[in-house]
Amino acid sequence: PGETGCAGCLHADRTDRDPAWPRLVAQWRSGRQRRVPPCDLTLAATVAGCAAAHALAFLDGRTPSSTGARWEVSLPGLRWHARPVRAHPACPCGAAGKGKQEHIPEDGGRRATMAGQGPSAEVRHEAEPARPAGTWRAHV
Repeated sequence: PGETGCAGCLHADRTDRDPAWPRLVAQWRSGRQRRVPPCDLTLAATVAGCAAAHALAFLDGRTPSSTGARWEVSLPGLRWHARPVRAHPACPCGAAGKGKQEHIPEDGGRRATMAGQGPSAEVRHEAEPARPAGTWRAHV
């Protein structure tokens, strides 16, 4: 947030290009609730692996290829497309004003995280019973 465009920037840009866009989104959201079809397991695993790789690149001090882009993948050929997400001045994320605020150094150094070394202090819970096949979905 504040470095590159976000989903809010994408929505504001689309609204600028098509004034009817907010009305269309409202219509999609106001319809009767439909059961969301499950995501293909292969696609979900691929997207999860890609998201993990991008997060690890960020934590290692590198700029992930997902920065400032929206990735789309289509089946069955797993064709990937990167579409740029431009910062919008009306979005509260602050990406349009980059450089006016404090931001991460560009020295390529590692970034501090909230993760600590050592065993987890969380209470362990038993796993839930397995879900029936076809109930998983993934969002990109």
